[in-house]
Amino acid sequence: GDVSGVRQMIDWADATDMRFLQFLPINEMAGDCSPYNAISSVAIDPLTLDVSPGAVPELKQEDYDRITEEAGIAELRKGDVQYAKVRPLKSELLWAAFEVFKKEHYGKGTQREKDFLRFSKEESAWLKDYCVFRLFMDMEGHENWEIWSEEYNTAEKASAFLTELLNTEQTSTEHQLAWYAWVQFVAYGQWLE
Repeated sequence: GDVSGVRQMIDWADATDMRFLQFLPINEMAGDCSPYNAISSVAIDPLTLDVSPGAVPELKQEDYDRITEEAGIAELRKGDVQYAKVRPLKSELLWAAFEVFKKEHYGKGTQREKDFLRFSKEESAWLKDYCVFRLFMDMEGHENWEIWSEEYNTAEKASAFLTELLNTEQTSTEHQLAWYAWVQFVAYGQWLE
């Protein structure tokens, strides 16, 4: 189930005069994929996104076809959700789309970039900290910050480590942080629709 399935469910509910739908939390989940073990009280889980070329404007059809074929999309569509395979697949599709966003919009003053920057500003109360957390989470391979490297396992250490990363690997670090924010930008857009 992704937002395209939600749209279908809303249409079905309307056609059957059902006026109330209830969902499990859609917040970004931890590694165990439990909707009750969210890593953020605000961030939306990318697993809920429709990552098709029409749903993510920057996702090119040829990238979608290549990536999904390599992942064995036909097998993934059978049976229960295979979270361990679907999460990296959606991440790879989103990363391919973000590469297009960087090339066509990032730093170019386009309307799409302006919308992204507006979202980032409006959501700044949580978005920056979330992006930093996701950066360290990906560096460690899990969300349990209490057992992360001693170099950044507290807020103070993480801030200092991030400053050092930005000094030594500025472009790649800034792009990685922007990617997490961009994914949330896409997520909020799809859910608002």
